Amino acid sequence: MIPEYKYQVKDYSIITPPFKDYIVKPSMRLVPWWIPANIITLLSNLCMYVALALALYSKLNPTWNYFLCAFLIFGYALGDHIDGMQAKRTKTSSALGEFFDHYLDAFNTGILLMIIIALFGVTNPYLIAFFLCANYLAHASVFYEQHKTGWLIFEKVGSLEAVLLTSVILLASCISPVSQFLLSTPFMNLKIIELIFLISTVGTVATFVKTVVRGKIVEIKFYLFCVLLVITTILGVVLLTNLELFFIITLYSAFYIGSLMKCHLADGIERLADYVVPAVLMLAYFCPAFYTCRTGLLLTLFLLGYTLYLAISTIYILRSFWVWTNPKESV
Repeated sequence: MIPEYKYQVKDYSIITPPFKDYIVKPSMRLVPWWIPANIITLLSNLCMYVALALALYSKLNPTWNYFLCAFLIFGYALGDHIDGMQAKRTKTSSALGEFFDHYLDAFNTGILLMIIIALFGVTNPYLIAFFLCANYLAHASVFYEQHKTGWLIFEKVGSLEAVLLTSVILLASCISPVSQFLLSTPFMNLKIIELIFLISTVGTVATFVKTVVRGKIVEIKFYLFCVLLVITTILGVVLLTNLELFFIITLYSAFYIGSLMKCHLADGIERLADYVVPAVLMLAYFCPAFYTCRTGLLLTLFLLGYTLYLAISTIYILRSFWVWTNPKESV
């Protein structure tokens, strides 16, 4: 039985109110009434995937990469707020819309970090692992708190601030002296951009601790996920390439976060975190004969199939909420 849908949010974000008032609301005038909010969600998230492809594979001049990725990331931030306003305006808010929005956001946590990592040439696997793992622990804690209390709580400095800061940094990096400054290494061979993200990641760890304390999270299933994610991260640093590490941590975490959303929105069944990936990595580490150069690829494909199954099964349960066009505007 589908739980009764009720969206409860406490948004303490510093940036959200002015961003909505001065950018999102004026932009809503350009959005046709008939476009469903879920389509806007999909289109805005597509911006992040295009930006990731540019960061990883584009042979454009670095200045153009900085500019295009900044533009696409900002487009994602804008669309991520327009979809909610469109749903409220057309009275089509639903559990399916929330799942679409927040499940895709779970992937974008890692994608945003990987864009910066790729564009600024961050190659230290320990830094990459720390950035990804800490951010996903915090992200998961927020949705576990929602699962237990029914409230989704955004901190004063959260995801929107991170997205807009990244966009500003990339746009500023189009100016050669700025990019050179961010790539300089004044301390322990760390780039300025790495130091910026180290500081922000420490803040992310604080968010994790605060959320756990505020939500009084004591359930063993949540801490099992935390332990398994840390094990996956540590072993991934040793066994995987940086790109494989990104894919596996992102997909592994997004699957767990998505399972929390499915429980909260669709079927009320709380699931354990995946144990296959950390088990395979442990086997590969302690029994090198089982390790091959394709281990990372195979685990990525396994997790990709797992996450697709989760998405399809959840959408199927909530399929009655899907609309192809919005109902006509009442006069």
